[in-house]
Amino acid sequence: MQILGITLDKPFFRLALVEKTKKRSQILYLKTFPISDVEGVKQLYKAFTGKICSSISAKNLLIRELEFQSNTKKHLEQIIAFQADATSHLSETEVLSIPYIQHANKEKTNALLFTVLRSGIREILDTFGKMEIDPDSMTAAPLALITFLKWKIPHIQDAFIIDLGSDEWTCVCMDKGTLKKFHSISGGIESLLEALWEDRKKNLIPKEITGIAKQIDLLQLQSTLNSQLSSKMLAMRKELARVIYSFSNHFGQKTIFFTGRVDAFGQLQEFLEEAITDSVKPNLFEEIPKEEQKHATSIGIAIGFSEPSVQFLQDEFYPKKNWRKMGLSSIYLCAMSLLMALGLMGFSNYSFHANNRKMISSLQSTLHEWDQILEKEIFVTDKEEEILEHWEKATKKYTKEYAYILRCPKVAQVLSWIYQHPAILSAENDQDPIEIKSIRYQLISYPKIDSPKDPYVAKVEMEFQTASPLNARKFHEAIYQGEGWADNTQEIQWEVADQKYLISFYLKENNA
Repeated sequence: MQILGITLDKPFFRLALVEKTKKRSQILYLKTFPISDVEGVKQLYKAFTGKICSSISAKNLLIRELEFQSNTKKHLEQIIAFQADATSHLSETEVLSIPYIQHANKEKTNALLFTVLRSGIREILDTFGKMEIDPDSMTAAPLALITFLKWKIPHIQDAFIIDLGSDEWTCVCMDKGTLKKFHSISGGIESLLEALWEDRKKNLIPKEITGIAKQIDLLQLQSTLNSQLSSKMLAMRKELARVIYSFSNHFGQKTIFFTGRVDAFGQLQEFLEEAITDSVKPNLFEEIPKEEQKHATSIGIAIGFSEPSVQFLQDEFYPKKNWRKMGLSSIYLCAMSLLMALGLMGFSNYSFHANNRKMISSLQSTLHEWDQILEKEIFVTDKEEEILEHWEKATKKYTKEYAYILRCPKVAQVLSWIYQHPAILSAENDQDPIEIKSIRYQLISYPKIDSPKDPYVAKVEMEFQTASPLNARKFHEAIYQGEGWADNTQEIQWEVADQKYLISFYLKENNA
């Protein structure tokens, strides 16, 4: 998958074309265009079919770190959003708050809440709109810088990143591989070039300023010759030192990495390091190529596209082309569903008629046999209605119950009837319960293959004990009267011995 990362670094567009696979990410193209070069930007992505992504600069962002106890990941974003609404005084119509979960487990969840003015997003999208750019995603520039550094130096976990942008300097603190703080220093490289122009405008033209700046050695900068530049440079270096000092107080000393326009002035990186050497560790890593440094944010945006990050293009800013894709996908799904429904209807109709023809053929064969038995004549016809009509008449004439359908009550029915018998329940109410010792259910007779006409005959033998002969006689009398399932038309046996009673009787049929 190819991804085009675009950074708005006024007055430039910085583009990084990256190809991502499961194993690695590879830079295919790095380019910087002036914002005024509309056609140059269009030509680059005119036939581009991959993903386009951008970022919100640090000066337009606010973050708040959230930490809370949690035992589920299912509703983390909803919980964070609820906390944001409860603690923020800003209106939802003015700002957009997006949670970014950095760490979550059963015990604790750490997250960052990014807040950006909706007007800031509109401004960036309006600028992109002039270039006919419709990005698929928009993340946070500080996160993109961390992504770039971790991709370039995978084992780095702690660092201060200073991105020397044209419009602003972005200072980022990465601790244990995650974003902790960031700060924006306004002005950027372009403000320094403007200061140099003020110092040299009598002798130079504007186009020459960039080339002259690269020839100036800032370590040998003389304030008498470059008063405006010297004053501005020292002020920005002092501000940078203050930010790095604040970071180091909270998170300790870390290695510092410079990205952005580090080659705008001679010895710029060394000049800035002079003021912050007490707050950082020495950089023992290989130097990052200048072109990659300049496009670090764009590269980080592209590499982090498919990874968990923040997405500011939500609600009213949802990409229009994605809406179009969703519409086309919906139309495609509806069309496919309709085709499948028609196909199923056709198949069902074909299957129905095929089965119908098969059934009619089978009925014709059967009716020929029945005609010989019932009507003594051969039934011959090819009309389906006549065949079905004759089938109905034949089935009404030949009515015989299936022999192997059980006609006796089931064991569960018999047990339920005995234990719920009025005589037994009455004995319990008299505090002289009938204690059932055993019940035997036996099929005496039932149909067999060689004797299908044998009836179903079931018999129950029951032994019980009670202290009251009266209660025993009541139960015996109820059986003798043929109540419930007891069949009093057949023999009922009754034996008494030492307050134990044995009774055996036959059961009625289900339809009795």
